[in-house]
Amino acid sequence: MSNSRFALLLLSSVVVLAGCQQEVTFPLDYGDLLNIVYSQHIQPLFHQKCATSGCHTATSAAAGLVLDGWKGVMRGSERGVVMIPFRSKKSHLVFHINRDSLRAPVAYPPMPPDKPLRDAEIKLVMRWIDEGARNDAEEIWKFRVCDESFVGRLVLGARRSPAQIVLSPDGRTGYVSTSDLTGTHRGIQVFDTQTMEVVGEVTDQRIRATHGVQLTRDGKFLWTTNEQSDNIAIIDVATRAVVEIVKVDPSVPDLPLGPPRFGPS
Repeated sequence: MSNSRFALLLLSSVVVLAGCQQEVTFPLDYGDLLNIVYSQHIQPLFHQKCATSGCHTATSAAAGLVLDGWKGVMRGSERGVVMIPFRSKKSHLVFHINRDSLRAPVAYPPMPPDKPLRDAEIKLVMRWIDEGARNDAEEIWKFRVCDESFVGRLVLGARRSPAQIVLSPDGRTGYVSTSDLTGTHRGIQVFDTQTMEVVGEVTDQRIRATHGVQLTRDGKFLWTTNEQSDNIAIIDVATRAVVEIVKVDPSVPDLPLGPPRFGPS
């Protein structure tokens, strides 16, 4: 690898949908939405109610939380993550916007204090989180660290939402965990960091919706946490095959059936 240092960012560009040129107006009939599009339905809501002057903008960043873009939502606040994909009732973002303890936990202080979200809007945010908290389109962008210049991008594929990236010890190979629109994608995508092209994929019927990824110190094995199958996969990097599955509980089935039963506390 050259002496140049690069940074890889998980970003998502806006999908241009034919026939969707009109501006989003409020209130929307969220119950009629077949698919939630982050840039059309979630971010405008955050802009209207949360990312306002003195609150959760990049300038003010109250409590360290910036809600003027998907990246800020995923980064969380000064106290940690505020949103857990697929787990709206365990997401602190929901705790603070929710006013109904029968729907989800309620936390103080209620937010926004002067512009509370309507029930339909809270349900929309919760549904978006429960469907994976996805952005519109899925890309990885590469920047040169020394001058922060843009170098290249990798398009992962339609409706693939990147979660985390880890690089091989020599920096030439990247592994990215992704979920598709249904949250059932069963693997890791492998890409070349020089050409920014997908060069392979690790898939296995026993894993679903991979999220966390970590290489062992010697770079020989990749560990993944799999959000929708309640297990951890150990992958042989050389063969790109799953060599072991670690269940979070003995009751977890060999193949993922139905919704997961174990979530973060």
